[in-house]
Amino acid sequence: MARYEIQYGHLERPRHTNLDEDKARFECAVQKWLDISETGFGVALLNDCKYGAHAGMETVTLTLMKSGTHPDPRGDEGTRFVTYSLLPHACAFSAESVIHPAYELNAPVRVVPGEVGAAPLLSYDRPNVIVESVKWAELESAFVARVYEAEKTGSFAEIQFATPVKSVVETNLLEEKPKPVRLRDGKIQFYIRPFEIKTFVCRV
Repeated sequence: MARYEIQYGHLERPRHTNLDEDKARFECAVQKWLDISETGFGVALLNDCKYGAHAGMETVTLTLMKSGTHPDPRGDEGTRFVTYSLLPHACAFSAESVIHPAYELNAPVRVVPGEVGAAPLLSYDRPNVIVESVKWAELESAFVARVYEAEKTGSFAEIQFATPVKSVVETNLLEEKPKPVRLRDGKIQFYIRPFEIKTFVCRV
């Protein structure tokens, strides 16, 4: 089996072609990574802009271009730049061995002027709980932290806020149906199910 990242999770697909449907699946949708792992080791293919790949029994392929000839027969002309990385890891699949490096490839570190010792907006204690996005709330003076569980395993997690937060509510993806979340010492604690997405509206 191989794992292919999709938005807010991943899917497992067979690498063999024993069945007709396996033979027809010559390409799978993929976001930032695909991974082939055993218990003690594995290898991942990371990329920053290509969304089709396939892991067979002997080869791994990444689709570099999809281009039609109609209505523009010259649609695939020109220079293309592709970034990808082959990442062996001496451990089983995990967020730390595959998912975090894929994020680092897609969002490299940028150096900007700042204050010495400035703290991040928030931090979390579980590597498999990913803070996917932080944005301003749609309807109130607050910011939204959207997190998801990435390893397909339920976890208890904690988020620590570095900026003063008055209250936190959990909502759906549309920031509706708020439910209060206990805020204590600038922290919230919660349980997140496998591949679950949680949206927290943090009022400042």
